[in-house]
Amino acid sequence: MSKVESLGSGVFQGSGLEGDYNLPNLIGTLYQNCFRGSKITSFIAPILPTTTYSVFKECVELKRVELLSVESIGEDLCYGCTSLKTVKMPKLINITNEAFRNCASLDDITLGDVETVEDGAFRGCTSLPSLYLGKVTSIGGQAFDGCTSFTVDVNAPNLTTLATYAFRNTAITSFVAPILSEITSNALYGCKNLTLVDLTDVTSIAANAFYGCSALEAVVIRATTPPTLASTNAFTSTNNCPFYVPDEAVEAYKAATNWKSYATRIKPLSEYEE
Repeated sequence: MSKVESLGSGVFQGSGLEGDYNLPNLIGTLYQNCFRGSKITSFIAPILPTTTYSVFKECVELKRVELLSVESIGEDLCYGCTSLKTVKMPKLINITNEAFRNCASLDDITLGDVETVEDGAFRGCTSLPSLYLGKVTSIGGQAFDGCTSFTVDVNAPNLTTLATYAFRNTAITSFVAPILSEITSNALYGCKNLTLVDLTDVTSIAANAFYGCSALEAVVIRATTPPTLASTNAFTSTNNCPFYVPDEAVEAYKAATNWKSYATRIKPLSEYEE
């Protein structure tokens, strides 16, 4: 198979195909369901530019994928590849819906400077240790949901969209997003290693947004107008941490709807030691 230049839809789907495959001449597209449910253990295609959806879905024996030139992938690319440990896609910057969902063994991943992470992209990747998010602009719903080994300081200066449950039950340690305006419901629910939240342009915080972030040491909100707080449960079980807000806005926060429940925890920003 080493001389193959393209592979069609479902060509090996559900087959007994097994083993390691290095396709140095593959220059076309890997079409949908190409290897789905097969028994291959590794796949390397150094010049392949793109794939469609579900190419390796449910390949439970697959341990390694190297697509060194790929710039776009289809949804569900490796969904359910429970033995997959290593992924090398250094030019890939947009991660599609559920591309690596439930890849529970994935602990070695090389991507480009990721800009978008779509819904469920890494959901259930319980071994995923880290991912550079310094260029990310959008993170979809449940994108990292349940990534219990994801011990990342999330510093996302370009992040404008954070969907529901995005980081639920992950191990992130800080969350800094200066231009993000909306914290959606359950976005950081149950992040028990989270110690710092730092927001600047935030205008709304939804229910359960930070519920159960039991290690929080400080929430810094630099907006002079108190963001809309949908419910007091947004900060339930958050270690009684202080909220640091602009000095001139302290009284406004203490009087604002739902914020007033946290009045004793609201402190002037001048007291915060960065």
